[in-house]
Amino acid sequence: MALAVLQHTRAAIARIGAKIGESKVDDDLLRHLVFTTHSDRRPLSDALGMAAFVLVACWRLTGQAAFLWLFAANLIIGVARVHLLSRYRRLATPTDSRESTLAFDAAFSRWATFYALNIGVAAALLAALPDPIDSLPVAVAIPPAFAISFAARSSGRPRTLFLQVMAICGPAIAAMLLLNPPHGVFYASVFAAAASSSLVTGRATRAKVVEIYNANAANRRMARIDILTGALNRFAFSETLAQAIADPQQRPAERIALIVVDLDRFKDINDGYGHSVGDAVIVEAARRLRATARAQDCVARLGGDEFVVLVRGERIDEAGAARICGQLLDALRRPVEFEGQVLELSASLGASIWPDHGTAPDELFKHADLALYQAKRAGRGRFAVYSQSPDTSAVAA
Repeated sequence: MALAVLQHTRAAIARIGAKIGESKVDDDLLRHLVFTTHSDRRPLSDALGMAAFVLVACWRLTGQAAFLWLFAANLIIGVARVHLLSRYRRLATPTDSRESTLAFDAAFSRWATFYALNIGVAAALLAALPDPIDSLPVAVAIPPAFAISFAARSSGRPRTLFLQVMAICGPAIAAMLLLNPPHGVFYASVFAAAASSSLVTGRATRAKVVEIYNANAANRRMARIDILTGALNRFAFSETLAQAIADPQQRPAERIALIVVDLDRFKDINDGYGHSVGDAVIVEAARRLRATARAQDCVARLGGDEFVVLVRGERIDEAGAARICGQLLDALRRPVEFEGQVLELSASLGASIWPDHGTAPDELFKHADLALYQAKRAGRGRFAVYSQSPDTSAVAA
């Protein structure tokens, strides 16, 4: 019988949670919500200390041993939550999968729900005392205070918040309605109102956290993106290159090609047609580079008319880098049409290969620039792959 009631209760909670609606968030936001909710040790210790104080006060007020049992349960729950928090802070990384993050959040929420139920049972016991008049004020104060506390620390998962708030307020509401102490119906209404307001507060808190996160994420994106072209900027590319070189998943046969692209005689276009036309040429050049590069490659604008392309693969030797440079050059050499004007476009490219031509980003850039200079000296509209021999040869496309 009890098992059937439990199953029906869980099913009802699931249906209500489905109506409330789980938030669909991206992986980065999910990690942010879980981390900001659970990673701080101080709110956890404050909550456990507050619960311990309330339970001891209830025992001193009533002399009932049941509150000592609840106090012991609170200690066990506290140890479990602190252990889980320490484990999370030790193991969690910014690249955790969604499943891993949800697993941690589910474990945190499960113990938080036990904690909430512990407090709810204490409030119900106070209301169920044979002479509850003296203890009723405490019973009335406990659920709203803890419910609002849970709402403020919610990770924004509606089902979890609903379950925790009801674990606090539900037992007290049931005790008030079933045992009918003086003003019981009124107090039950107060608990129900507190539960509802806590759910609203939790959703509002989550919305504010998401708003702040989105604003910060937008600022981070703006700091990494070239505003004119939408490609990565120099700062973001430097990070990407450093990460690619230091990637622990790097396969032994994998190589990285760094290709520097410089538009030929771009100053003549700017001076002859104006900066709006020059900007249009830059945007079109970036679009062609991204369209030619593979999805896993990285295209960035270093500034002015200079771009850089990062290519990773197991067949990136000098011949492979030359083939890619030829494809990029073919894409850039087509004329650009802008407001009825047809502009001739050409570029020079220089490439270096990791680790053959250097193991540090500065070395790769230096050698790619040397190859670019060799291509320009050979007549522009060409590319060159760096060679350690003094006569680095430019290869015409």
